[in-house]
This record gives sequence, C-alpha cells and structure tokens, in this order.
Amino acid sequence: MIKEMRAVIYTRVSTDEQVENYSLEFQEKECRQYARKKDYQIVRIFCEEGASAKTIHGRPQLLELLKYCQDKENNVSEVLVYKFDRWSRN
Repeated sequence: MIKEMRAVIYTRVSTDEQVENYSLEFQEKECRQYARKKDYQIVRIFCEEGASAKTIHGRPQLLELLKYCQDKENNVSEVLVYKFDRWSRN
C-alpha cells in the first residue's frame, strides 16, 4: 500500500514590492507545480499578506499552519514554500 503524501502550502508577502515580485498567487502556483511533480496532495493553503518574518507572533497563518500540522489526524507529510525566506528571515 502506497501512503498518500499530504502537503500544505505556505505563502507570505511582507511588503508591496514583494507583492509585485513574489505575489501570493505566484508562490502558490510554483508550489502547486512542485506538488504535482512529486504527487503530493495539497490539503490546505495558508496565506500571509503583509506579515514580517521578524517574529512568529505577527504571523497568524503560520501559527495556524503549525497547529494544523501538529494534529496527527491531518496527516501532513510536507510543508511547501516557494523560497525559504518566505518561511523565515535567516
């Protein structure tokens, strides 16, 4: 039996410039393409608009993602982000 690989997508922009260069839609599209190549099933998308990576407390969608992934019933195998700097500053 092959285990289904379930993934979530996290997208984030923190400035107007990033909205133009790495829009939430662009990030999601790239993550979806990657998921298709790897046969991941996307089960949820978390979008953070205008959120700095300075602290986790100003990023409610990231906090929700972490909570979602910790719930074993959701059976999440992968978290997909377009670039690592969308997840963390450094």
